[in-house]
Formats: sequence, C-alpha cells, structure tokens
Amino acid sequence: MLTCTVPEYRDIPTPRGFEIEDGEWRCDPEMYRSFLERVAGGTPPFGCGGDCYVVGTRIEGLIERHKANGEWTDELPDRYPDVESRDEIEALAVFLRACESDHGPSEETALWAGTQQP
Repeated sequence: MLTCTVPEYRDIPTPRGFEIEDGEWRCDPEMYRSFLERVAGGTPPFGCGGDCYVVGTRIEGLIERHKANGEWTDELPDRYPDVESRDEIEALAVFLRACESDHGPSEETALWAGTQQP
C-alpha cells in the first residue's frame, strides 16, 4: 500500500482502489499492476521515490494523448488491464505525482528511470 499526504489544492478522487484515512491518501498499486507495467513499459518497483514520478508522468502522457486523439471516452479503459474507469486512470496519475512529492527519488528508482548511470 502506498500512502501520501492529501493534496490541499484539489478535490481528491477516490475511485475503486483508493481511500482517504487519517489524513492520508492510500492506494494499493498491486490492484493496477498490469496497467502500470503496460503504461510504464517495464516492471517498476512499486514504492515511491522516483518510480512514482516516472509512472505518473507516463500516465499523464497517456491521458493527454488519448484526449488529443478524441479517444478519452468511457470505453477507453476496456483497452487496458486492471482499470475499470477513466477516474481510476486519472486518480493514479494524480496519486503517483502526490506520492513522489512526499517521498522524492531514491537511487534505485533513479537507475530504473534512466536518470543515473549504474
């Protein structure tokens, strides 16, 4: 389970797989593992500290690409494993960016993201 501080700057989505409890926003990324692997193009470690930024950014890019192509429809989640709604896709992007903001990059995930040489 990943947790992050509840961002104050926006309404917080809580679709399937997300919850807010005791001032923390929580998500179990294992619920979305196949989707995250497909969008991320690999098998990232599912802890924050760099990978949240990379995966969150790739999800944001996916959203923007589908919007630009007129494909951001209710049928879109049918193309991807483990997601049932556009709300889940958007919540993942926002959550992962908020998580990264809380935890920052680690050496391991910087290597995975290609931002450091081994």
